[in-house]
Amino acid sequence: MNKPISKIAKIKILLLSLSVVGLFFYPVLNSISLVLLSILTVYFIEWRTFLSVLKNNFKYYLPTLGIFILFLSGLTYTTNFLSGITVIEHSLSLAFIPLIVIALYIELKQPYQLLKIINVVFVLCTIILGVINYIPDYIYQVEIIEIHRAYAAMFFCYALIATYSFKIKYRYKYIFHVFFTFCVIATTAKAPILIFIITSVLLVYKNNGGVRALIMSIGIISLFITAISFHPETRSRFEKLISSSDFIRKRNWSNSTRAINDNLIIGVGTGSGLSKLQEYRNKEWLEYYENYNTHSQYLEIILSHGLIGLLLFLGCFFIPIRLALKVKNIPYLLFITMVLIEFLIEVYLARQRGVAFYSLFISLLAPFTPLSKSTELN
Repeated sequence: MNKPISKIAKIKILLLSLSVVGLFFYPVLNSISLVLLSILTVYFIEWRTFLSVLKNNFKYYLPTLGIFILFLSGLTYTTNFLSGITVIEHSLSLAFIPLIVIALYIELKQPYQLLKIINVVFVLCTIILGVINYIPDYIYQVEIIEIHRAYAAMFFCYALIATYSFKIKYRYKYIFHVFFTFCVIATTAKAPILIFIITSVLLVYKNNGGVRALIMSIGIISLFITAISFHPETRSRFEKLISSSDFIRKRNWSNSTRAINDNLIIGVGTGSGLSKLQEYRNKEWLEYYENYNTHSQYLEIILSHGLIGLLLFLGCFFIPIRLALKVKNIPYLLFITMVLIEFLIEVYLARQRGVAFYSLFISLLAPFTPLSKSTELN
């Protein structure tokens, strides 16, 4: 007989759901919900059980806890300690969200019940965002809700993965698929659009296979080409990509490489990357005036933590990916692949929205090993 969910666990689930709503519509709500969740988790946790479960599952949470430890280590040699503290403040979700998820998993006894609830909330929010912001954008080119296009586009990418995990008829999944396709194109974010196409094809092959999957894949690509042709800004951005005329991004990466070469082994420390990067820029350039970061999570890691830091950063994903392949956890693998590609052209972990989204779903999707009855501590 399943153990009933306690009132505290229900409150935690509600707060976690509100944090998801905050990701889309009100970032302050996300922060407040996570703070309250952290307080409740620390106050009501059974520490001996929690630490034993954390020890059993730490390898799955390396992409969050491991990266947070890497960021913390950069404070020991940074030349801009205050900026480093700001980076750590923005990165706190990397440390707290996996701990919140583990504590809830212990309380619920049925871990993936939590993932189902959060997936439903997330997909509903994504639909609302699409209806309000992006479907009208094909006519009016006006966005009502202010949200960075890279984050919005990645939300649509994950919403697609979540939708295919629902136990609903395939025709409804395909309707959502078409809707999310038009929405992600309206964000104009090039890399997430390509990620969405790759994810779409992989999901179609996973759920169909054979000739049917091939026909559907051709249909998906045709739908993308059609939708892009109806959105002038997205079409323009892809034309620029094809013609290699995005000179500002190229110049930014070039100067990032110069800064990296002078601090190659251990980098400049957490929080010192931007000030170091500005030294290599002309004061008349847009990237200097706008304080652009490196526009690549990997370049940002090398600049702040050197080649050693990059190896540690990539190492945080190696074991979880290997274990996920072993148990065939497809949603987890798709999510990791999605973010690793996005890391190529965005510093996705630079803002609370990106860190919270990444930390939440990489924690929820990770395989979870509860304590066996023989080792469970009272």
